Amino acid sequence: AESARQLGVDEHAVVKTLVMQDEKREPLIVLMHGDRQVSTKNLARAIGAKSVEPCTPEVAQRHSGYQVGGTSPFGTRKAMPVFVEETVLALPRICINGGRRGYLVGIESAVLTQALGAKRFESQNRVFRAQLALREGDRAGAVTLARDALEFVEGRRQQARPPPRLRAYDKIRRRGENDEAEGHAHRGGQAVRIPV
Repeated sequence: AESARQLGVDEHAVVKTLVMQDEKREPLIVLMHGDRQVSTKNLARAIGAKSVEPCTPEVAQRHSGYQVGGTSPFGTRKAMPVFVEETVLALPRICINGGRRGYLVGIESAVLTQALGAKRFESQNRVFRAQLALREGDRAGAVTLARDALEFVEGRRQQARPPPRLRAYDKIRRRGENDEAEGHAHRGGQAVRIPV
């Protein structure tokens, strides 16, 4: 926030570099807008991990080779996968840490995917982004995001499997219907022929 203010740059275009780790303690780099927080739950879901959490400053420094507050995604000590919030890539130019505290470098956002091989992820859910667009006066953008959110929810609902207990109940119900149609009943765990 301080760097953006001193440079006269929108904090949204200043990208912070965060060193995080998954449930196996495997490190990863996350690039996020300076004025936003990372939803670790959404990040974990996006990268296929059970959980994601920030590294302690000591661990982050050991993995990256940079002091906390001066971490750059470029030239890290250890090779780590890089994930970038998809809305960062929509910006034409960004400012990102150059490897020292207070040292920002202006680059095109496309460099993140070209040079770092950064993978996109969606940190905020679509409904939240639609609300932000509406607050910022972008009605068309808000409507598009809201439609996307509804389509996403409907798609998930169609793909969703019921919980195991319900699947078991459904299997039992279907077996019972089949047995009744064939003239069988279950008593004491055994199928017994009943007159139809």
